Amino acid sequence: MIDLTNLIARVEAATGPDRGLDADILCAVRPEWKWDRSTQQPTGWVSMASGSGISCPAPHFTASVDDAMTMLDPDHWWCMGKGRTRPDEPIYGIVIFNADLDRQVPVAEGEHPTSLPLAICIAALKARMA
Repeated sequence: MIDLTNLIARVEAATGPDRGLDADILCAVRPEWKWDRSTQQPTGWVSMASGSGISCPAPHFTASVDDAMTMLDPDHWWCMGKGRTRPDEPIYGIVIFNADLDRQVPVAEGEHPTSLPLAICIAALKARMA
């Protein structure tokens, strides 16, 4: 099992797309997949945890907005954007909300200084911890 707190910290520290992170994210959100970081190169390929021999490439979570969005719960609402309201604020951000019209309480937030897909990954992983 992948420690989500550590994984979130690694995504926050990322400076761009990372196939090793993509594989780790997939294994965190879909435990039927695995990869051994200590013995495999970070190519983004993962294998079935059952040992069936089936393998596939992980989605490009850290590079693609579309792939990163697949981690969001379809029952959640979200608001994302690019731009700053303060000079010290990261340029990309997303807030995830419960789809409850009576109370709009954020479930999770993600920000990143260089990448919207990374901001989405951060928020989606935080939402899984909520």
